[in-house]
Amino acid sequence: MTKFDGKYLLGDNGVAATREISSTLLQSFLKNAETALNKKFAKYRPWMSCPNAYSYFSQYSKDLEFGEAGHIHSLETAKILSEAFYESEELPFGLVHKIKTHFKIDTKQDSLHKFKNIVDASLKFLNLSELFKLRLDFLALEFISLFQHTDKVRIDGVGRSVHWYIGGIFVGLPQKPKFYAEELAINIAHEIGHQSFMVYQNADRIINSDFNELIYSPIRKVPRPAILSFHAVVALAFMCEFMLNIIQNQALRIEQNNYFLNRLKESLFDFKLGINAINNLEYTDFGNELLTELKLFADYTEKFYATVS
Repeated sequence: MTKFDGKYLLGDNGVAATREISSTLLQSFLKNAETALNKKFAKYRPWMSCPNAYSYFSQYSKDLEFGEAGHIHSLETAKILSEAFYESEELPFGLVHKIKTHFKIDTKQDSLHKFKNIVDASLKFLNLSELFKLRLDFLALEFISLFQHTDKVRIDGVGRSVHWYIGGIFVGLPQKPKFYAEELAINIAHEIGHQSFMVYQNADRIINSDFNELIYSPIRKVPRPAILSFHAVVALAFMCEFMLNIIQNQALRIEQNNYFLNRLKESLFDFKLGINAINNLEYTDFGNELLTELKLFADYTEKFYATVS
């Protein structure tokens, strides 16, 4: 099959378009931080998209101004983030967020060592896809380890991307006995989908319908606010694209290939359900272009899966 090339999200054109608008957005955050704090910084870091916590982060700007793409926090900097995003009944994500969460940042040294090893293993899978290798460079600037409460553990792991920490990917490790690095790679692809869509949300409303209109979410499997359900569809598209790419790459062992094939089948099913759920919303012109791109990619992925299953 010829490869799929979208316009804004997927394929080579999607990567190029997202990189361009992301660069403009992150430079604006950098300038805002420099103006607010009357300091110069060498480059953008995710905390700069969090103006509510500028005064806190300014105390540690030298500690936090580090690392290339894919940076994993040391114990010291994890503690800085943990203090900023502390959890309580009143402010579950501390200085910046008021949405209830079951997660907090992990600050145990042995956990962070394990986290680094498994993230590094998962990135080897992501780098098998040229598209995700490129995206990691500008959409995944930091990985932050989430601690999962014992009564809320998800065996497939957890992930979170948030508008107040753009470029930072919060993940809790999968708890599977096998294929945990493979599953984490899928989770990171999912979060890169959220990161990509958040970039465009800073430029366009996307949905003209009420953001809070309840629409079926193909990730949570329950009705959720429309904009979050659209987010879920984008995340599933990126999961499918990642798995499709590395299956095409033919560099996997048989058991790995079979694992990704099975997960592609599951994700494609949810992806198509999600598209059907969001299809009748009212969109901006740009939102309609994104929806069309997602529909075309779902058709492409279905044809691809039929050739390899």
